[in-house]
Amino acid sequence: MNKLKINKYLLHDILGMIAYGLVLYLGFTWLAGFSVLYAYLWNFALIILAVLFDQYAVKLLQSDEMIMRLKEKYGAEKARLIISGGFVSFKTLIYLLYLFILIASQIIDINPELIGDNLVDFVFSNNYSILFLLAFDAFIGQFSKDRERAERILEKLKE
Repeated sequence: MNKLKINKYLLHDILGMIAYGLVLYLGFTWLAGFSVLYAYLWNFALIILAVLFDQYAVKLLQSDEMIMRLKEKYGAEKARLIISGGFVSFKTLIYLLYLFILIASQIIDINPELIGDNLVDFVFSNNYSILFLLAFDAFIGQFSKDRERAERILEKLKE
């Protein structure tokens, strides 16, 4: 029974990744009709928004207030299942999507006739986006650590 619930939450996460991928693809192909630069900027903007959304969601889930709301609404056991059952951060799902894009780019490199031109252009244009995702994610992580470090130093100065 618990396995079914875990799979339901995991399925929800995967559907979120697919939705992100569709928004990325449709926006990218539409904007590429105007300018490839617009399409690249669309991709980078979505990556930035997704990483920031993920940071916010994780902080929200870690708050005592949210934990109490989940316990009140679902009970302790179901709240635990919701959080641990299929919870994968959105950032993790985006990493997975870009890994699929990297794999697809290698397959297309070997046999480009497998898929249509729009998808080929999309995959080749986005196969290095994972590097941007890694760099931006590392930057946000380092920035957060620097802020925490500065807050600790400020606390010591107050003492």
